[in-house]
Amino acid sequence: MGELTIVLDEATDAALSRAAQSAGVSRHKWLLDLIRRYSRAEADPAILIVDDDPVFREVLRCHAEHFGWSADTAENGAEALALLAERRYRLLLTDCRMPVMDGLQLVHALRARERRRGEPPLPAIAVSTERVPAGAPFDECLTKPPAAQVLGRLFSRWLGAGAGGSPAAAGGSH
Repeated sequence: MGELTIVLDEATDAALSRAAQSAGVSRHKWLLDLIRRYSRAEADPAILIVDDDPVFREVLRCHAEHFGWSADTAENGAEALALLAERRYRLLLTDCRMPVMDGLQLVHALRARERRRGEPPLPAIAVSTERVPAGAPFDECLTKPPAAQVLGRLFSRWLGAGAGGSPAAAGGSH
């Protein structure tokens, strides 16, 4: 296996140490998890889309691809948890109200698993027609259906430039 050297400024190094300590893991494990999560491995799609409406799932998946990102989809929170156990994603988009397991239950279960394993939290975005409860564990909330430009800015903010590196992939003008 190759060697990787990472140089951090003092503030970043201290923040990394605090984050790892609060998660109950070594700095080395925390950093490796971050590198794995944010590396652009072709084998794992970047985005997991969870919604019980098959048409809306497909619309979101197509938007993700338009902006240069691959995506998996799940019909409910239980299916999503199974996918999250198999693959590493960089962003989770989930409806709040779904049968079997809703988005709120999904993110609570995901956060509990991340804490148990000492993993950094996966950014979770609520996409809902209803108001998301105060204190819900989402990093951001979008009103359904979000415009393509809103999704482009969201992907750019949470994922950086699209996998293709084009202006469209980064959320720029077409």
